[in-house]
Amino acid sequence: MRSDLLQRTMSSSAVRRLSPWAVVVLIGALLLGVMPSVQAQTGSSASDAIPIGTDGHFAGTDAANQSLWYKFNYVGGGQTVTATLTFEPADSTRLDLFFFTGDPSNPSLNSATSTLSNNVRTITYSDPGGARVVFIKVENDHPDRSVSFVGALTPTGTLATPTATSASNPATPQSTPTAGPVANNAAAAILIAGNNGEFSGTLAPGQAVWYRAYYGNPGADMTINISVAPSADNADLNIYTGTDVNNLGPTQQGGSQNRTGNTISRHVNAPNAQFIFFSLADNGSNVLAYGGQLQPFSSPPPTVTPTPAATGTPVATATPVVQQAPALQHDAQYYAQTGFRVDDQMVGFFQSRGAVDTFGYPVSRVFTFLGCPVQMFQRLIIQMCPGQGPALINLLDPEIFPYTRVNGSVFPSPDDQLKAQTPAVGSPEYANIISFIQSVTPDQFSGQPVNFWQTFQARGALEVLGAPISRPQPDPSNANFIYMRFQRVILHYRQGIGTEPLLLADYLKQIMLGPNAPNLPQDLQQQASGSKFYAQYCRGGTRWICRPDQLPGSDLTFAFEQG
Repeated sequence: MRSDLLQRTMSSSAVRRLSPWAVVVLIGALLLGVMPSVQAQTGSSASDAIPIGTDGHFAGTDAANQSLWYKFNYVGGGQTVTATLTFEPADSTRLDLFFFTGDPSNPSLNSATSTLSNNVRTITYSDPGGARVVFIKVENDHPDRSVSFVGALTPTGTLATPTATSASNPATPQSTPTAGPVANNAAAAILIAGNNGEFSGTLAPGQAVWYRAYYGNPGADMTINISVAPSADNADLNIYTGTDVNNLGPTQQGGSQNRTGNTISRHVNAPNAQFIFFSLADNGSNVLAYGGQLQPFSSPPPTVTPTPAATGTPVATATPVVQQAPALQHDAQYYAQTGFRVDDQMVGFFQSRGAVDTFGYPVSRVFTFLGCPVQMFQRLIIQMCPGQGPALINLLDPEIFPYTRVNGSVFPSPDDQLKAQTPAVGSPEYANIISFIQSVTPDQFSGQPVNFWQTFQARGALEVLGAPISRPQPDPSNANFIYMRFQRVILHYRQGIGTEPLLLADYLKQIMLGPNAPNLPQDLQQQASGSKFYAQYCRGGTRWICRPDQLPGSDLTFAFEQG
């Protein structure tokens, strides 16, 4: 199946003879018929874990700093079940998986830990007791990338099909297909507009996904590299340079795709800057996970959108030309992981206080925010108010980030009683502020070595974290997670792993980007939808702000444009 993909999708099988919209309808109907219970489940927590079928197969894509939950029915009797997870991109070694059991609203972490070999993680589970539901958490601790994976439970004789007893324990489907990206034809192609040209996803057998990218270096080679798991033997990559999405066949680039191990690639070289289309097809019988990158990557230009005329007749009118963001210098202060550079105004403060270990990677350019120039990092925001030196914004002030539910986790709320007891700046008692913080910031809590005081000291103490505004609190949905809220960070303890600050400033950026942000969890979006910061980033608008009257003293021009 190495000929024109458009012809293949219309002629090589019954499904492929259908028109694109009919394929979409058929695939949707098949999914509804195979996994009726999964449609209402998101996999964001154990309570809505995705059932794994008795074939033991599962697959998905974890966004940066997010997790997916699955569940299966274990037959018991001390039999050993092995979970194997193969992931792409292959260097995503911060993707891990864990077993949990017990109440899905507060599951208990199993003591088993995974082993890693190349891009494959393996973990085993056994229990001498009876049959039970076992949860699998696939956790992506990468702050800068999505990771796709395919998994298998073996032997399948350790898996049971339960009786549907409740909404929280539905019958497990016989197979667990993967949704994959929704782009079944060129007209629906997914635009690759950022993240350094990286993309990832999963493909069901017989499925193809389409992408659209900007070729911005006329006369130079652009390479599309895609690594596929568990094998690229049945994957097919094709590139098209035409403009008619309904007839791209004549513009398919010739030649064979290059294959090195489980990586396939193609090149395109054109005399003019233009959009290109490419498709990736799974021609085999297994679900595939893939991760790819465009090299070199060029950000797409502003688009043209239809605008209604005064008479009400739709006419195509070019939007005002959006000025291109100045190029960023790719030096030691530039971080390819996020596509931003630590600004010269901020770099001394950044480097002298732990650099990436303290702040995370930069996730913005310098822009004006509530009256002062700022630069966002994954964990913190540095501001440079006129006449003052660099300082950190109290990110967790109620008017900025009051939220307590993010990506299925439940954080402690601000403790007004604790805040009232905290020595105030300028008061005589403020001389004892460090002693007070130590008295309410434990290293041991609820029998766990949370090391909050040690972490407070090691991560910049009062200057960086600010004062505590809550006492330690376990996550009500996972007792192995314990949080403590400060003015600028939330410390997160994970049993068996340790303590570190969460990437909350990056979540504020996602809120400002709005509903199309790549890493905005649904629970956070629901809480933030009424915020003055929500969905405020409008390229080419007044100060690049969608509702300028709500953000006085702010200018978001170029703020989140990678370079």
